[in-house]
Amino acid sequence: MRTYQILKQFYEIDYPAMHPDLDAGDIEWKFQLFRSFLNSTDKSGIKRVLEIGSGSGKLLEKIADYLNADGVGMDISFTILKKAESMSKGIHLIQAGAEELPVKADKFDTIYFADLLEHLLQPGKFLSQFTEVNSFMMIIPLESGWISDILYHYRRFAGKTTTREIYGHINRWNRKELLAIISKNGLRLSGHKVLRGKVTQYQSWRGKAYGHLSELIYSLSPALHERLFGGWTFVGLCRR
Repeated sequence: MRTYQILKQFYEIDYPAMHPDLDAGDIEWKFQLFRSFLNSTDKSGIKRVLEIGSGSGKLLEKIADYLNADGVGMDISFTILKKAESMSKGIHLIQAGAEELPVKADKFDTIYFADLLEHLLQPGKFLSQFTEVNSFMMIIPLESGWISDILYHYRRFAGKTTTREIYGHINRWNRKELLAIISKNGLRLSGHKVLRGKVTQYQSWRGKAYGHLSELIYSLSPALHERLFGGWTFVGLCRR
């Protein structure tokens, strides 16, 4: 298990170097997913929004503008925050780790994160901070499946790169495991969607074959695809 210091160094140095756009390319996709949940609530009461693991700040900028609300973004990395200042406007940014918030969660009308939980050393402790929040939204990759797990552990055993080394993913879940973590830590899930994840563009013939097999299984049975490959996206809304 990574220590907090090693994790912080990864996001100060390695991650910004490997992902200079701070993965801002899928912001519109994430915004549309969150907007569908926001439209099911009374948006008039949302005046302050907090994004944890705000990265480039572009998603927060869009959500705060859509809600006409004050947006606060939080990230562990000073390097990422400095870059976000030049990429996004109209939001306030603070540096802090996710597992011990420097601000009271109940001071915000909506709190959300996208692609964060899989990076955390103590995901349960993190989630338990939000039991008193009016609404709490999340996007989490579901990367665990029978075949994807075998290949993941093989690559780690063989010393090859995985999502752990490239993106800093230190947790992998299937839907059942994730639902259990959410419930165990005091959050009431009032709605969720499970969507097919993006297919990685492999270059090797083995990788391309894996991708084609994944697409074939999905076309035949989405439920079987989820069991075998994971690679789905979980979008959830918790309400107090």
